[in-house]
Amino acid sequence: MTSWCQKRITNAGLRVQFGNETQLFFLESVCGKPVEDNEPLCTYCRTLAPQTRVQVTMTFQHGLVTEPYTKESHIFDSPWYHEKVKAYGAPPQSILDLAMEAQRRARAGIKNNSLADCLLPLSKSSSSLCTDATNDSTDTKSSPKQASRKKSQKPNQSPTIQELPTPKPIRVLPSSCTCIESTDTMIPIKTIQRKTLKSIMVQSIRYWMDDETNHLYSVSSTGKRGQLVGILDDDTIIPA
Repeated sequence: MTSWCQKRITNAGLRVQFGNETQLFFLESVCGKPVEDNEPLCTYCRTLAPQTRVQVTMTFQHGLVTEPYTKESHIFDSPWYHEKVKAYGAPPQSILDLAMEAQRRARAGIKNNSLADCLLPLSKSSSSLCTDATNDSTDTKSSPKQASRKKSQKPNQSPTIQELPTPKPIRVLPSSCTCIESTDTMIPIKTIQRKTLKSIMVQSIRYWMDDETNHLYSVSSTGKRGQLVGILDDDTIIPA
């Protein structure tokens, strides 16, 4: 018995095409969760109510990876798959290689979540079911050719840091104006002076007045300066 859940599963990301490039079938995956007391299914999969309607759910009965496929399964190499190959044509060799690699990974207890996962080689420590991995040599010494390639590789070079140019000093103009520097052109801008207003009563109406120009402004509901009303000449308001 294995130490991982043997429930055969699939998902929507593991679909590939038959030879007609229209109809689809699924690649194989496995639950792979740890099990207790050498049970074939994990605690979660034992609680699932079986069904044979939606292929991509955990409850669908595709069988165990150590057993034959169910007749309802649409996974590669199932009875349904071989029947549909007659109608839709066999997939190209690249798809067959991908499907067989997914099958090998699933039967080694490695879950395939996407087609990209099926392209990954089996780990040496994944399972004894993977004969290719266990037969590989574990010698970590480099061969003479590998050592020569390492010597020929150029050492990592630190990135070149480009120095930024020193900013030009800002020229100061007389305090009567402000300036904006653009390339070599100095554009003078007149200084904006704030008006000093005072509150006065004219003909029982309150206004804001500019002492320098005698301009009268209405008082807004918030007590701030409103619109220009006119110019005060003695006690007479000359409309603006």
